[in-house]
Amino acid sequence: KIRVALGQGISGRVAAEGRPIHLRGRADRRSYDLIRERVDVESALCVPLIHAGRVLGVLNVHHSTRADAFSDEDLRFMEQLARLDAQIIARAQEHESLRSQAARYDAIRQVQKVLRGPALLSDRLESFCSFVAKHADGGIAHLYLGEPDGSMRMAASSLPGGGFAGEYRLPPGVGVDGEAIDRRQAIVLRRENGRLGYLALPLLAGTQLIGLLSIQIGERADQAPGLLESLSEIAAAAAETIARTNREAQMATRAERINAINETSIRMLSCDEPNEVARLATSSAAMILEADHAILRLQDPNTRRYSIRSYFGSAEGTAQERLFRLDKAVTVDAIRRRAPHLIPDASIDPRFSEYSEDLRSVLAAPIKRDGHVIGTITVYDKVALDRFFASRFDDEDLQIFGRFVAYVERAINHALTHQENQQHRNFDEETGLPNRAYLEKRLDEEISRAAGRENALALCVCKLENRDEIVAEADAAHAARVISTLAEAMKAHLRDFDVLARIDKDEFAVLMPEPGRTPGERVFELARAVADAVSKNESLNQPVRVGLAFGYGVYPADGRDRASLTEHARKPRIRMV
Repeated sequence: KIRVALGQGISGRVAAEGRPIHLRGRADRRSYDLIRERVDVESALCVPLIHAGRVLGVLNVHHSTRADAFSDEDLRFMEQLARLDAQIIARAQEHESLRSQAARYDAIRQVQKVLRGPALLSDRLESFCSFVAKHADGGIAHLYLGEPDGSMRMAASSLPGGGFAGEYRLPPGVGVDGEAIDRRQAIVLRRENGRLGYLALPLLAGTQLIGLLSIQIGERADQAPGLLESLSEIAAAAAETIARTNREAQMATRAERINAINETSIRMLSCDEPNEVARLATSSAAMILEADHAILRLQDPNTRRYSIRSYFGSAEGTAQERLFRLDKAVTVDAIRRRAPHLIPDASIDPRFSEYSEDLRSVLAAPIKRDGHVIGTITVYDKVALDRFFASRFDDEDLQIFGRFVAYVERAINHALTHQENQQHRNFDEETGLPNRAYLEKRLDEEISRAAGRENALALCVCKLENRDEIVAEADAAHAARVISTLAEAMKAHLRDFDVLARIDKDEFAVLMPEPGRTPGERVFELARAVADAVSKNESLNQPVRVGLAFGYGVYPADGRDRASLTEHARKPRIRMV
């Protein structure tokens, strides 16, 4: 093909000015910007092909020997012929444009059909890359999508297995693809013959950068005209479709998560045991947040240490030990922060890097009760169905996690309150011993178990006989110290399976299963040991000596039911001062 710039040579001048030239004799270099002087042209007619005010081209005829070969009549004929040719060319170009546009629209429809299909997203993205590669004359296509940390991850490729060979990341500004991301502009590389060779097309949905489509064009001999425009439109359609799909998926996922949290909260709030709440919390957190591991710790009221109450995950052996060491450090940090937070990558965080080898992303939160931190809940490593490697939690996950933790706190508080209420119903607040209701329940159980056997159980009652006198001569606090010392002295001289209870403000009872052949002797030994322990404490016996009375009843001789046995046991048989 002969290419001439506008204004250059005779044809270029006609195209630039839109007026015909009738040349008689050789062209003058001074009058025309000639590229080269031709000796084989003595005369010529050069007419513009104009349609609808637009110059489509130039029609040339020349004679190599005669300077007067063409007349003015010939020029008028050429102008008529040029107008007819221009109409034909314009119609052909319009028809070609419509065909090309229809092909591009068809390609866009195919893109939308592939990306919005029923298959898994990873399969749809692979199909899209294969479609693009085929459309690019049998080339190669890679699709990168944005990650929460700002990097671009290879999500799919037209190459078999290309999207799953590893965690391929494309940082901005690195290479041709990185430069296209940085500039947010398409980069086109052409071969020496001017044909397309490589395209790096940023996927933009409005101002949002969705990803990048990288295309290596195949080397077919008949590269289609408008291929660049077609691939650019495919990229634009893909960006909009992927952005819309992501938005819809995020909305659906959020709705599913919230529904799951609401259902889980009902189940957790129906639990009366803190350990059962912890088990439900870890399993539900892992499933709702798609986490690989979940751990819940609660503070031990005695040691004040935060111990693991529930773990949900697949770690075992040394892997579990490493996880628990990391969780200990994360727990300390969560208690200090006092709010749900995200650790994007524990492996590069100086606070946790020495404990984290394989684990990356972490969500952690303290569990509070009445403003005090009583535990922590943590989840580790987000698992995705479309990749082999763990991904990272993002701000959306943190919001869902915070919502979930609020329900966990309510459920833990409910379980602990229920536990405390049960304890208050069955235990004496002043001494921490079981109360009358608990003892009666156990006594009924032991009587039922005894089934009439002789000496199967005994009930001993110890009464502080002069409590009112102690309060009058000293004060109520002194009487409380006497009660506490008496309780400790009795506990110190009982067997592990005996049950000591406080059944009244000044009475204690001891349930003795299998007391032996001589229950009375056992009771007398207990009374003497307790009295000795109390009498040795001189401060307790000032200003009034402590007076104790002991009674007992043996089943079934002294009573075959709870009421009769208790009544018999409350009659004093031994007095100690």
